[in-house]
Amino acid sequence: MKLSALLLLPVTSALLACAAPCEARTWTDTTGRKIEVQKWRVEGGMVILNINGKDSPVPLAKLSKEDQEFARQWADEHANTPTPPSDRADGKADALHPAKLPNGDVVLDHLPAPPLEDEVRNYIPLSVALVLEKHFHWPADILALAKKMNWQPDRTDWDQAKFYNAIGKETHSRVLYSDKLDIEEVIRAINKGRPVVVWRCWEQTRDTALIAFEKELKNDPQAKLPSARDEAERKKWPKEKNESTIITSMIIGYNRQRGEVMLHIPYWGADYACFRMRKEEMDVSGYAFWFFEPK
Repeated sequence: MKLSALLLLPVTSALLACAAPCEARTWTDTTGRKIEVQKWRVEGGMVILNINGKDSPVPLAKLSKEDQEFARQWADEHANTPTPPSDRADGKADALHPAKLPNGDVVLDHLPAPPLEDEVRNYIPLSVALVLEKHFHWPADILALAKKMNWQPDRTDWDQAKFYNAIGKETHSRVLYSDKLDIEEVIRAINKGRPVVVWRCWEQTRDTALIAFEKELKNDPQAKLPSARDEAERKKWPKEKNESTIITSMIIGYNRQRGEVMLHIPYWGADYACFRMRKEEMDVSGYAFWFFEPK
């Protein structure tokens, strides 16, 4: 029997998200059916049961009165404990399930930080690969692989494309390349917990404007980026590889309703942790996309 098959009815309980370590427990629904799980948590009026490595939310209203009382009491006792990312079946932290927010954002919001070695701290292309190494739990040593391929901290002519292909072989992953934005492929990748590496034309003033909009959106959920059909807006988009700086970024989310993608640049501070642009701008400014598919 799977409690996850129960209908997810709205629950108005004000239970806080809780994340203290919890022991295996048998849960009972209103019909008397039972299920024992090793991992679970209480979050937003739901008991989140980890079944076969996947989170299955069950509303309190679908649980027995005894379990409802237990969950509420447990939540009260652990109300100040922060919520961690979901757990994998093997016990490793799971960032492979994107957060789906009420505003339509679907974003990988638990990306790990790359190691803080001085020699790679300011080298974005390698930092991106190190983030992927931790995100996918690759057994390979990506930094050692880079050094083996003659990478040096001050080298700017390093063959990154060849490096990405080498990562694929080293980690037994598929590495797919595209020179154009395929938004549906990006969406499929994000839904599977796979950030997309992108090379894009970059200008400081443009990213500064996008970051300012991200802050505006937090204060005004109705705020919108200018229309992609606005000629004045389009003129602000970096789009010439030979006339602007090239930067490596990660696409870590999307909003289908708003027609936006979310970007992340490791080590560039909180402002660059997650900001958005219209997919039309990414289609113009992005010119190389890598999709990593771990096996």
